[in-house]
Amino acid sequence: MNLSFFSKIIDNYGDAGFTIRLATAMYKKLNPENITIYTDYKDLFYKLIPETQIMIKDIGDYDEKHDFVFFMFQCTPDDYILKKIEKSSKKAFIIDYFTPEKWAGDANNTTGFINGLSIPVEFIVPGLHKKSGGVLDYPLNKKINKTTNNIYLYSPEKITDVIQKGTIWSFKKETHLKKMPFLPQKDFDSYIHGAKYNWIRGEDSFQVALNSGIPFFWEAYKQKDYIHHLKVKAFLDFISTFFNDIKMKNDYFKIINYLNDIETIDIMELKSIYKNFEDNYSELRNVFESIKTHFQNKTNLQDFLIKKVTFL
Repeated sequence: MNLSFFSKIIDNYGDAGFTIRLATAMYKKLNPENITIYTDYKDLFYKLIPETQIMIKDIGDYDEKHDFVFFMFQCTPDDYILKKIEKSSKKAFIIDYFTPEKWAGDANNTTGFINGLSIPVEFIVPGLHKKSGGVLDYPLNKKINKTTNNIYLYSPEKITDVIQKGTIWSFKKETHLKKMPFLPQKDFDSYIHGAKYNWIRGEDSFQVALNSGIPFFWEAYKQKDYIHHLKVKAFLDFISTFFNDIKMKNDYFKIINYLNDIETIDIMELKSIYKNFEDNYSELRNVFESIKTHFQNKTNLQDFLIKKVTFL
């Protein structure tokens, strides 16, 4: 069995990180003849995972027979490559971006369409909803590098005056926190698993955090017309049932809404909320351990896709 993934990098590491994490997870379980990622940014993949067993090639170099093709984030190649896929592949999967929203359940497992392909095409939506494709659960490294606050936000300046200890990634301004250089993905994962709190962004690190059992705060990828606020609301609706303490839940909601420009909080209230989390950390940790257990009892995204390719 041969699998190929097509992934174009838009404007962040998450596109590459999620793609190679999924490809690696499927490689470990399926042990196919080969898995190849076709991309417009090979160097980034090798920076993220320098010693990967996955082959990384330029999109234009596609000239092989692959039984199953995955178009990551609705990325499709040109007509010339589609004709090659049409001749040699059994099925194609369009993988959408991860979303906590309920529409993921309705859209998942539906028939997809790509002009130029007559082979079966299926639309897959990773997500939190029970009928979605599920959450990708594959940390590339489960070892830990201990830190108090692991900060990987689009807008870290929102919390740097409150957080006194920890590490900070991709932030160019001077800060009292330990600045982290670019590291391979397995090293980044080790900080997620070794943190007391994770302040994460986007979708790749979000899904690692969901499965870590460690308290985290999520800043969604910003979209035009604040469409990402729908994702934030859906996430809060999901996580709401895991809280027993009303004040802790409300404080958590305030932080998430503040990070995502939905609600304004002054620095004194922010400090008070953070102190409440510190004073009641064991209870907060229990919330996220429950979330971890929840996903351990669900089918993850890689197993969901593996079933599809092995049953054909």
